[in-house]
This record gives sequence, structure tokens and C-alpha cells, in this order.
Amino acid sequence: MINAFSRDQMIDYYLSYGILPDEYYISILPTGGPKGVPILPNGHNIITLVFDDVVENSVKDKWPDGIGTFIAQAMTSQQADELCEFIKKIPSDANINVHCVYGQSRSAAIKAAIANQPLIGNPLVYRLVKERLHDNT
Repeated sequence: MINAFSRDQMIDYYLSYGILPDEYYISILPTGGPKGVPILPNGHNIITLVFDDVVENSVKDKWPDGIGTFIAQAMTSQQADELCEFIKKIPSDANINVHCVYGQSRSAAIKAAIANQPLIGNPLVYRLVKERLHDNT
């Protein structure tokens, strides 16, 4: 089973259950702002990546959780490679918990790509992950 959480939902889940040894965690953080602070500890079944909910690097005038100009960073090919190597090592019967700030774009795209389902969420994240996991081209 693949679960997509918002940051707040993942915090609640973590506080309720801790890090379960038979579950795997994908933590997607923005490049800054208060919600860019890691919420999960380092561990063999946890990967934390930092990129924003954009399809290309761009200047933004507001953080998702505040004000202030910043350069939003899109997911890179290297991050997609790292994520997919992590995913490929997950047993097929394991639960995967993935979160981003709102649980609707980056994490939803990763969930859909892993499950080889139609696009949901961030199209760049979806494409980069899906092509590494399922496309043979």
C-alpha cells in the first residue's frame, strides 16, 4: 500500500506510530521556509529529498508557508535516480508512506508513478519517477 500524506498528517502518523521497521518513508521537503525542516529521523527505510513543487527552477515571491522571495528548485534527475534506487529496494508487500507539504502534488505524483497509474500532481516529478521505474526506453 502506498500512502500520500501532507506534512501535518505525516507528523501525526509519526507521533502515533513512530518509524515502523516494515514500512518505508519518502519525505519531500521544500527548499526553505519553516516547512523545510526535516520531520523524520535518518534511517535505512527513510529517504528525505529537498525540492519545491515546480516543474522548472523559477523565482517565486512567496513560500508555501510564508512570504519572501526565493528561487524554487525543481526535482533533478539525480534526485529522481536516488529516489528510484530507494524505491526499487522496497519489498513488494511493504507499505510506503510519502509526504510533501500538502500531500497533493509531489507526494501524489510519486504515489501515482510508483503504482504506474495516470498522472496526479506534479507532472515533472511524475515523469521522472515513472520513467525510471516503468519505462523501458
